[in-house]
Amino acid sequence: YCGVDGHIHELWVSDVWHHADLSAGTGAPAAAGDPMGYVGAGTPRVVYCGVDGHIHELWVSDVWHHADLSAISS
Repeated sequence: YCGVDGHIHELWVSDVWHHADLSAGTGAPAAAGDPMGYVGAGTPRVVYCGVDGHIHELWVSDVWHHADLSAISS
């Protein structure tokens, strides 16, 4: 979800609930709207429009990563 801080946050449960600020953990910019999560190629992913007007993707492979899809597709 997108928090009031504009960061993308993750909640998950394993015996107890956990929280992670994915934006802070990856250095990703703040979101301008709601994120969309999906699984692609067996990997959890989140895409969203940033306050910079770019499309950003977060994905996990041991740790969460960030990519600016607008910048790499130009």
